[in-house]
Amino acid sequence: MALKFQPVVDLQVWSESNGKVHVRSEGCELRGIDYINDRFKFNLIGELHPVQRNGQTWLEGGGDLKVGVELPPLFWMTPKPILEAAGHSLLQGILMTFKQRIGQQLIADYQEWAGTRQLSTASSSTLSANPSTF
Repeated sequence: MALKFQPVVDLQVWSESNGKVHVRSEGCELRGIDYINDRFKFNLIGELHPVQRNGQTWLEGGGDLKVGVELPPLFWMTPKPILEAAGHSLLQGILMTFKQRIGQQLIADYQEWAGTRQLSTASSSTLSANPSTF
């Protein structure tokens, strides 16, 4: 039996002035498995902090992930070790995909933000400080 689904997680990401980045899940959807999606709970809280290594800044950190799912009646008689093994395998796949995508998305979002900030700084430096020209 093969299941195909796509986990979609909405995250709130914010940073502090010291460079610490906070991540919190706002919602999760398992596209492709409506029955389980309606009975699926996902909660992530994490922190990343900047670390200097060899003249470069890296983000390191960790988080707490809680996942819950109500099993369909078809699986109620399945032995617990089999369900746990399948669940761990499923979660491992989700987490690996999540880790790769969040890293890529954070970098892309930062680059977009940094570019916007540079444009904003460049634009604001050309504004007149004379109130009569506003």
